[in-house]
Amino acid sequence: MLVVTSLHDPTADVVISELHGRGIPVVRFDSGDFPSSLSVEAEITQDGIRGSINTPSRTADLANVRALYYRRPTGFAFPHLDEQDAQFAITQARYGLGGVIASLPDCLYVNHPHYIGDADFSGGLSREEVLETAFLQFTGC
Repeated sequence: MLVVTSLHDPTADVVISELHGRGIPVVRFDSGDFPSSLSVEAEITQDGIRGSINTPSRTADLANVRALYYRRPTGFAFPHLDEQDAQFAITQARYGLGGVIASLPDCLYVNHPHYIGDADFSGGLSREEVLETAFLQFTGC
């Protein structure tokens, strides 16, 4: 299982503790750590996605990820780049790492990253309208 959140997230800490207690392997990472201390290798094959996500202490085999909990990761940041290059790098990171974690086959998502992104750009919809839209997208109704 992948847990994508910030380093300081007490709610995720409780969830991870419960998962560990049930013997479920968990790889926690903050997507904002990409690429400084988080790396990804991914290849799309006829059989799905092959590759890994690597933190300093853990590795997740993408072919074996069956669940992803997306909570509150920090944003991508490239402080060593000028503003224009940083914006380009942020966009590429969103499409690269973001595309990989949002496209895992046979994966159960708790808060799919795309739906969170949709909610961030709700176009003036109320919270209830955003939640109803996300529910309809999730259930296919």
